[in-house]
Amino acid sequence: MKQRVPKGLVGKSVEAAQADLSAAGILFTVSFRETEDAGVGVVLEVDPVGGTVLSEGQSVVLLVGKLKEPVGPTVPTDLVNKPVNAAQADLSAKGIPYTVTYRETEDAGLGVVLEVDPVGGTVLSQGQSVVLLVGKLKEPVGPTVPSDLVNKPVEDAQADLSAAGILFTVSFRETEDAGVGVVLEVDPVGGTVLSEGQSVVLLVGKLKEPVGPTVPTDLVNKPVNAAQADLSAKGIPYTVTYRETEDAGVGVVLEVDPVGGTVIKDGQGIVLLVGKAKDGSPANSTYGWGLSQKPLRVVARAEFRRWTLPT
Repeated sequence: MKQRVPKGLVGKSVEAAQADLSAAGILFTVSFRETEDAGVGVVLEVDPVGGTVLSEGQSVVLLVGKLKEPVGPTVPTDLVNKPVNAAQADLSAKGIPYTVTYRETEDAGLGVVLEVDPVGGTVLSQGQSVVLLVGKLKEPVGPTVPSDLVNKPVEDAQADLSAAGILFTVSFRETEDAGVGVVLEVDPVGGTVLSEGQSVVLLVGKLKEPVGPTVPTDLVNKPVNAAQADLSAKGIPYTVTYRETEDAGVGVVLEVDPVGGTVIKDGQGIVLLVGKAKDGSPANSTYGWGLSQKPLRVVARAEFRRWTLPT
């Protein structure tokens, strides 16, 4: 039995029209056309029209209304070669969002719009932005770091850099004798093209600092003569200063500067702070007066004998 396209599909909702066609066992497809709000989701046309007898396997097309896509503004056609601030003003007046990117160019193109993306005349979708490509000055290029500075005497390397108009600083690292006064490293490396005003660092070898002995850690609270003996045994020069203290600290090392455990330079001396009696006189011979002086009690005895010898 031949199938006929149902009449009355136009003006129906697409769901109702689909139900009618399915009930009649008729194949169909749906296509869309932008329309006003009243026609959205409604069958606008049927192909073939209602009442048509269909051939075997023939399908029906339902043309259904859909909302119009929102249309944005049009990109102005005169932005290229305009100063960027004028182009920005034009876009802002039309409510078109934009971003600005830059490309190095000659003087004539500085601050001028070189390209627009999308191009002028394009109808934008809602919220779509425009990219302005603007000319900027070429970055000044500085000189190139000489490639043969490493292993040169520092004076020669400095002369080469000065001749090339390159700023430089010199830093040092301890090394063996062969590297003393010689350039060990260059930063940035040879062959680098410097930016304007960029400087070079020369890392130069210097002699290792001589290392002296270590200050003993047990000097504090020792009798001063024992501390002096320890220092003399290690070849460490020293001086002794005094501070008044109670009897328990008289003749004893109270402080050491630098402190015990310090590795000192060759020839560096240390200071022993030793306690002395509050009346200013030493308590006994442990003050280390040396061989040239006698203890006070011996001197007193000698003086006594001198004045009591018979004439």
